[in-house]
Amino acid sequence: LGATSVLDIGGSVGVHYYAYQPYIDMPPGLSWHVIEVPAMVAIGRELAASTGAAALTFSDRLDEAIAARAYDIWISAGAIQYMEHGRPDQMLQKSRLRPNHILLNKIPLYDGPDFVTTQNIGNGAYTPVHVYNGARFVADIEALGYVLRDRWEVPDRSLHVPGHAERTCPHFAGLYFARDTCA
Repeated sequence: LGATSVLDIGGSVGVHYYAYQPYIDMPPGLSWHVIEVPAMVAIGRELAASTGAAALTFSDRLDEAIAARAYDIWISAGAIQYMEHGRPDQMLQKSRLRPNHILLNKIPLYDGPDFVTTQNIGNGAYTPVHVYNGARFVADIEALGYVLRDRWEVPDRSLHVPGHAERTCPHFAGLYFARDTCA
């Protein structure tokens, strides 16, 4: 791909960087910027310093990160649906320069209208979660000059809304988009 910069939205302490490192030849000068909540940013910085992961940087300010610089790749795995403004097309519109590649995984897509509900994330904790109309979600990103190159099911993630079977998301999805100019 020739990519040298990654924006990892909701990337915890750099888990994707550490997970892919054994399998991907990371180029010299790689910049891998993780957006997370402040507590995870602090832990991520400490871990990166202790492991010598100089490519990793952290911030809790998504709007500033996407307005400040260009990234070759945006990645988010199971995070954007929990963000207040968690629509990639809206994030792209705020971006100074748009990425060439977008990898999204663990996204709740289904055939009905978008909605927000609460999700039990364990131990009695609930959080708001966006559930997206799959066709609209894809079309909104494609309208910005991207092509959907791949789509896959994530069968170990699902969402069931009690009393609303029509809003069930039996599996989440993964999506890979490339700018129309990228072959």
